Amino acid sequence: MGTDKKLDLPNIFGENQRRLRIEKDWSQSELARQMQEYGWTKYSQVAVSRTEDGERMVRLDEGLALASVLETTLNVMVTPPESHVAWVQDLQKQSQTVIDAAKKLNDSAKAYETARQSALWKIDWIRAKAEKQLAAKSIKASLERELEQLSNLASLSSWKLLDWIEDEEWKIEWGEE
Repeated sequence: MGTDKKLDLPNIFGENQRRLRIEKDWSQSELARQMQEYGWTKYSQVAVSRTEDGERMVRLDEGLALASVLETTLNVMVTPPESHVAWVQDLQKQSQTVIDAAKKLNDSAKAYETARQSALWKIDWIRAKAEKQLAAKSIKASLERELEQLSNLASLSSWKLLDWIEDEEWKIEWGEE
């Protein structure tokens, strides 16, 4: 019975390595390159492929390096993927990814709102200055076009901006531009 588990370990490790590599959207060559950067200078795509196919056993130090490069633990690497423990760990990792993305989105929304408010203030300031100064009609017309364009963009809330971007992407995708 102990022998069966030992024979399954290369497949379990390989399945987990493949799953984690694919989650990172890495090719086998990219994982090999990451291992080389980690200090395994002779690590190759062939080693990655043979490991993922369960055709080779990894040494303990190599397993620890792979776990580190794949941002996980050795325990996850040797846990059968169908186990609840692996599922919970995967869900925890995915939850953290969503939380991190939400934080970045929030930071971006705050930066957009700051830039938008600044642009609205600048538009009002330039319009007030332009009214007081005499300028050539062509320059005033050009300035007014730029102000109008920026004003239209700056008037979009974060959500309206996201809707506008989605509409533009849809137009491009369906060739309506």
